[in-house]
Formats: sequence, C-alpha cells, structure tokens
Amino acid sequence: MRQFLTAGLLVLGACTSGGEAAEPTVPDATVVVTTTLPTRLDRPQGATDTVIVLEQRHRPFYGPVGRIEFALYGDRTFVAEERGDDDVELVTGEFDELQVQDLLRRALAAGLFEVPTSPTTAPVQSCTDSAPTYLTLTMPGAAIERRADLCADPDALAGFESTLRDAVDDVSVTEWTPARWITTSETDATCVFSDERVDRWVSRPVFPHEEFLPIEQIIPGCEPLT
Repeated sequence: MRQFLTAGLLVLGACTSGGEAAEPTVPDATVVVTTTLPTRLDRPQGATDTVIVLEQRHRPFYGPVGRIEFALYGDRTFVAEERGDDDVELVTGEFDELQVQDLLRRALAAGLFEVPTSPTTAPVQSCTDSAPTYLTLTMPGAAIERRADLCADPDALAGFESTLRDAVDDVSVTEWTPARWITTSETDATCVFSDERVDRWVSRPVFPHEEFLPIEQIIPGCEPLT
C-alpha cells in the first residue's frame, strides 16, 4: 500500500481596493490520498508456457476430435476459437499484464485454484459426455486441472469460460494458422501429423505448447500411424 501525502499553500495575488495584498489562504486540512496496489499473481513467463488452457477431450474413434477453445501463454499471447456462422476459426491476440492478472483473479475468486474434489466424492450419476471440458491453470511449480462433465456442476467453470470469451472480444485479434494438424482416423484409433486440415471432425490443430510433444500426449488414446 502506498500513501501519498498532498499538502499545498495557496497564495492569492489579488489586491484589495486599497492596494494592500490579501492575506494568504492556508488549507484547513492536509489531504491524504491512499492507493492500494493489488498483489501481482505469479505465473509462467515463456512464450510456450501455458497459463490458462480450456479444452475438450475425447478418445479417438468415439466422436468428434477434441479441441482447445482457449490457450493463454506466458508472453501474454493467446489462441482462441471464434465461432462463425458455418465453422470455427482460430484467432490470436495479446493481452496486457493487467488483463492477464484480471483473468487470474477471476479464476481465484471463482474457486478454480482450489484442489478439485476427488472423483469418489462426486455425485453418483450417469454421465454420457463424450468430450468433457477441462480447465488447466498453471502457476510456477503447480498445475491445477478441473473437469466439467454434463453430469457435474459446471457453474464456476461455465462462468469463467464466459469471462474468457469476453476478454477475447475486448482485444484486437488476427487469424491464426497452425504449423501442422493431427488427423484422426474415422475407423480406428490411429492418428497422424499432417500439413493440412481435413475437416473439423477429424482434424485438430497443434498448438504452440504442443509442437514438440508426441502425438499420443496431445490426444490421449491416439495410436501413432507408422
């Protein structure tokens, strides 16, 4: 907390009709201005270090290929989905540090930094969500992953997802084209890296933080086609 002490002495230069200088006017009280500087939340700083990742996952050959909806990196750049009328485009942009800190504080306020409840204590309920949503928040030395299925209470995560969309809408973005894609088979669980996108159902872009990962780590359950 910083405190700035402001005191001033105002001298009136006007004269009375008799030519005598007016008495100087002194403020009755000292004005104290207090500014609270919020504590900065520490976070990864590298260009391929993830800070926030929101994604959907699924096992190959069991539905549409999973996708990353939003990824924020340590250099404050992001890649995000932007839904159009007929398809989903990928855009990139950059936040300033205040915007990044605001996102982290909103996640903190929503309880998303808390250690998730063990699955054994979750409500017993049938869940048929083939592509559950995962939110991963990474801080130095720790990564917290939260999962939201159709059968779980998604309120906090859904609210934060809306916050991310609003944040993307508030900055200038440009189209983002990945260096390569992963194409999954429609008949089995095999996957292969490719230079082109086939279609949205079987193709998944390789994001900056995934560039040097093996294919089975990018899409769990993938069997690399050799």
